[in-house]
Amino acid sequence: MTQSNYGNAAEIFQRWFTVNEEFLNASIHALEELGKDPSHLDDTYRKELQNAREAVRKTLELEREAIDTIESDSGCTLPLNGLTELTGSMARSGIDLRARLWEAWFDQAESLGSSLSRSLQVLSTFALPPSIDKTMHNGPAQGDLSAQTSPASGRQGQQNTSAPAAR
Repeated sequence: MTQSNYGNAAEIFQRWFTVNEEFLNASIHALEELGKDPSHLDDTYRKELQNAREAVRKTLELEREAIDTIESDSGCTLPLNGLTELTGSMARSGIDLRARLWEAWFDQAESLGSSLSRSLQVLSTFALPPSIDKTMHNGPAQGDLSAQTSPASGRQGQQNTSAPAAR
């Protein structure tokens, strides 16, 4: 790599770190907001999907740019240049495939989010007793044993007092 390409690679890595930092900060902010008001679960889910989609898009663009930087290295000899072109072409094909897979995954996650939200609304309205619905939204009360399940008995409100089974 030439000195110029080292600078390009450093810039690409810096931008990649920035993409990841922005994604993590947006996720932390969204979760903090959700903690303040859990009724916005749908909005948070959509925002998180959009943030992730954008981070993936930017990352794939940076990978393409990195390939271009490697290929533009004018210091390669002719035999290595052909190998560089071949590996660059294979890498681009892999990035294109991953981009299509990610796009399909995000599309499915968006459709799942809509149906999941509706399902949870129906479930919480008709199927969950008020105490469980309250626990789902607010968490169990401090020291509330009624929300705990004993692994040994599978019943709520009882502590596991059984001794380990003898071998």
